[in-house]
Amino acid sequence: MTDQKHEAKTCPRCAREFVCKANRIHQCGCMEVRLSRETVDHIRQTYDGCLCVACLALLESSTDVRLDALRWP
Repeated sequence: MTDQKHEAKTCPRCAREFVCKANRIHQCGCMEVRLSRETVDHIRQTYDGCLCVACLALLESSTDVRLDALRWP
């Protein structure tokens, strides 16, 4: 169950459900992950909507975000 101010979403990369707090961005888990410009650009070009924190961290830790397409169908 989610707070009425937050939204349950499904990550378009891994299909896991997570709680998006974009309406209170300072409380959102995504603010814990620092993303490079290259990673942000890749995410914007590849996915619609928010990704879960685990996927954000995995993409940022990847040496080459372009390999992401090879990891997930």
